[in-house]
Amino acid sequence: MFKRSLQILAVSALVLSALTAGASAQSLVVAKKVKIDFDFYAGKKLMPAGEYEFKLTPNHQTHKLVQIRQIGGDANAIVASVPSLNVKELKPGAIIFNRYGDQYYLARLQFGDSAYVHNVIKSKSERKLLRAVAASSNNNQAIVPTTGQ
Repeated sequence: MFKRSLQILAVSALVLSALTAGASAQSLVVAKKVKIDFDFYAGKKLMPAGEYEFKLTPNHQTHKLVQIRQIGGDANAIVASVPSLNVKELKPGAIIFNRYGDQYYLARLQFGDSAYVHNVIKSKSERKLLRAVAASSNNNQAIVPTTGQ
């Protein structure tokens, strides 16, 4: 009986260690460093122009969190994103901003998996602004090329 219990415990430990290794592989953080030449909104937070690190932190939900941190500065934000197919075939590392006049809002990020793009969920202020300018066609997008990493 003791030998059987020991075998069950050993198999359980082996299965648990395999599941833990798989879970840690799925929760890898993907990061991109990019220089942004203009102020922009990440969610409801205004971020000053500068060099930023964008990190995609997968979780076990449909929404993925994107952490934005200014390198050499104090600005940081976290926004939720929803992955979708990369139908516009954005290049790896591309970051898309919606532009409304002189205001830029973080819209989409392409972290390297060419099949997917991460759409940032619009903030309340961006949705309000979008409704206000919906009649005009001055809504443009800005694509920021990456500088490497």
